[in-house]
Amino acid sequence: MDVKNVRKLTLIINTLILFLVFGLAGFFYMCKATYLVWFSIPTALIYVLGYFIIFVDRLDIYVRLVYLWITFYMSLTTICLGYKMGFHLYCLSMIPIIFCTEYIAEQIGKKKINAFAVSAVVV
Repeated sequence: MDVKNVRKLTLIINTLILFLVFGLAGFFYMCKATYLVWFSIPTALIYVLGYFIIFVDRLDIYVRLVYLWITFYMSLTTICLGYKMGFHLYCLSMIPIIFCTEYIAEQIGKKKINAFAVSAVVV
């Protein structure tokens, strides 16, 4: 895997997450969680900023920003909506992805993240 393919994959993932944010905003609207609907605006802006970060080839910053924001976002949704909605499971499902990201960074010679430290923060 080379940097060009990783950048392309990252753009696709960023687009999917951005669509997910809009879908979740609609879900929050249906749940009458007005605060979370409003919070979806800065969340969408984070992923729009992600396009710029990807284009300037700072994938390490992008990965850290996304993991930080997803952890924060899912923590907030869990606090506001409770455990019954299952948003806390998104954070736990990120752990294997963190290790895959670390492996890809090592393969393309980019700055690695400490997968164990990120996993500990997520948990």
